[in-house]
Amino acid sequence: GLGGRAHRFGDRTLRGGTMADLTVPPRHRALGPALVLLQAALAGSRGKYDFLRSFPNERSEPVLWRSGCRELGGTIRYARPLRAGAYLRTRFGPSWARVLAPPLDVVFWLRDAGRRALYGRTSGYREAGDFDGSFDGLWARCSSQPILRAERSRRALTW
Repeated sequence: GLGGRAHRFGDRTLRGGTMADLTVPPRHRALGPALVLLQAALAGSRGKYDFLRSFPNERSEPVLWRSGCRELGGTIRYARPLRAGAYLRTRFGPSWARVLAPPLDVVFWLRDAGRRALYGRTSGYREAGDFDGSFDGLWARCSSQPILRAERSRRALTW
């Protein structure tokens, strides 16, 4: 299936479709149902999207190539950990997270304090329980750069 989302490239707004993974049991793969399903989804997307994107795994990549899809570029996701607890819980379990998260949070705080002292930055962060209007301002400031990026406005983040 396909899900749509607004993207920006410089001053242009583009309609991007994100292709969902197709799961086909191994005993049925020889008949090519994934390719048939993908071709139907691609046919249904014509005229609806300016481009389609996918994040294929090793097994699904050959099906995308057979359907006529080509790689145009890669995706880079930037993230900066502010607190370690959630990551450590999913990676190592709650017991290790309780032990490791507090000292790592201190390291993160010291990193940020050192950068503020070194570069004179007065910016900071606060945890937000919900996406408020400040995301729209941030999105407006960064969306005009000539990089293809998915919309990150409040409307898009609270869908």
